[in-house]
Parts: sequence; structure tokens; C-alpha cells
Amino acid sequence: MYNQDQQVAFLVRDGFTVAKSKKVDFKLAYKEDDRGVVFQYYFGKAKAKKRYRVSSMKELQRQFTILEANRITRVGEIAERRKSVKASDFWAVGDVGSYSWGYEQTNVDWFEVVAVGKATIKIRKIASLSSDNGGGSGKCQPVRGQFLNDEIKTKRVQRDGYINMEHGCLSKWDGTAKFTSSWH
Repeated sequence: MYNQDQQVAFLVRDGFTVAKSKKVDFKLAYKEDDRGVVFQYYFGKAKAKKRYRVSSMKELQRQFTILEANRITRVGEIAERRKSVKASDFWAVGDVGSYSWGYEQTNVDWFEVVAVGKATIKIRKIASLSSDNGGGSGKCQPVRGQFLNDEIKTKRVQRDGYINMEHGCLSKWDGTAKFTSSWH
């Protein structure tokens, strides 16, 4: 499949004109024919999904304005979601987070907060006590202060207070034992 730059180059070769927004990363490729104007549009680095047709250049200008306004709104929404939150609104040093993950088994990793920054926290993995007894399933709880290694991870706090991890998220421990299972 062709990337966006290749798609646009093919369209230009076929007589399309490319218009670019001065406000956001948005392009519109269009071409007039006897049935009106055919166009494709591109946001960011995404490829165009399909072609559209309008009856006149005036209608195309109207559509371009609408699409550009929608893109500006979307960019603003994304920026708002990405704004840093105040980590201390959700986490404090000593708090414990649980991270449950797994495909055919439920693993639970525990982390203790060792530092809180403006938008990030630093966490270290801690030990847990389990009623699993090495065979099947059970409940587990963290052991505060019993660090498993010297590794400290810095994680950005999301708007809802959660921390993105490799296969899910770290959430603040609610004080209850968590379900765990294994196949060994």
C-alpha cells in the first residue's frame, strides 16, 4: 500500500491540485471534471480512505472550510486530553498501585510510589503475599517497602489518575486482596 506522500504524488500526476491548511496539518487534493469536483483529504500522516464528489468549486470551498474547522477542533481536543494533570491530585509517596495482566492466567504486580513530580510519579516493584500456594488461583496483597529490585520507573499520570503500563494500567490499590491465577 502507498503512503500518504506517494498517494498525493500520484494524484498530482493525474491532474489533481493540492491545497494545504495554514492552520493545521490538513491537505485537500481536488480535480474538476465534467460532473463537478472530486476530492480526497488528508489529516496528519494518515492516508485518504476514499474520494468524494461535490457539484462545484464553491461547494468544495465550503467543504474544505468545514473539514479544516473539524480538524482544528479535533487537534484542540487531543491537546486538551494530553495536558498534564497534577500527579499529586491522585498519588502520594507510599501509595501502592496494582497492575493486573495476563492472557491465560492473571498476574498481579505491585508497585509503591517513591516520588511524585508535577505530572509523573516514580514507582518501584514490591513483593506480594499470595494464598496461591503455587497451584492454581488465589488472592494476593502487596508488602509495602519490600522492594524486589533497584529499578525505578517514571510514569506519567493520566487524566483519570491511572498509569499506562505495558499490558494495561496501574491503578491505585483499594486495600483489598486481588485475584491471581497461574498454570504452574
